[in-house]
Amino acid sequence: MDQFLQKFIEAVPRVDSRKANVLDLGCGKGAATLELARQGFSVLAVDQQNRMLVDHDNITFIQEEIISWLRRLSPNAMFDGILMRNLLQFMDEKTVRDELLPLVAEHVASDGVVGIQTFYLPAVPTFPRPHVSYWKVEELQRILADGTTILSAEEPDYHPDVRGEDRQFFITNFVVKNS
Repeated sequence: MDQFLQKFIEAVPRVDSRKANVLDLGCGKGAATLELARQGFSVLAVDQQNRMLVDHDNITFIQEEIISWLRRLSPNAMFDGILMRNLLQFMDEKTVRDELLPLVAEHVASDGVVGIQTFYLPAVPTFPRPHVSYWKVEELQRILADGTTILSAEEPDYHPDVRGEDRQFFITNFVVKNS
């Protein structure tokens, strides 16, 4: 498990009487989703594509466009943690600022945590699917500043890809807690 996911898991509040619930937006094949389930979280994973390769009792998978799904989500649906890993870079800045992040803020519990992992520059070599937007820590801090405490914010310039191939990533790791 990488350091970003570890920091996110440690930050999600756990209540003894129930499993903490985590929303994994843009879950992809489900590597982080599975790790969250193994750690005892009840995970709702949402992705537009049906690439989920994992199965676990603690995981519910929904194949749907994320913004549309969030718009229809009950106002009472709250999550102890919301994870967005490799999602923001595939959405334009206006959608992220005006739709995605406000919708996420509506559904994170009062003491909940939001974890964002995205890119601040293109990866080298680049990916076949081009990125649409890039996000630095300062930009996310400005957008998510009100009523939050930053638990972790960093911009490392290397992160191994899922196949272990040599690739230079320029990623933003950002974990914020409601306060």
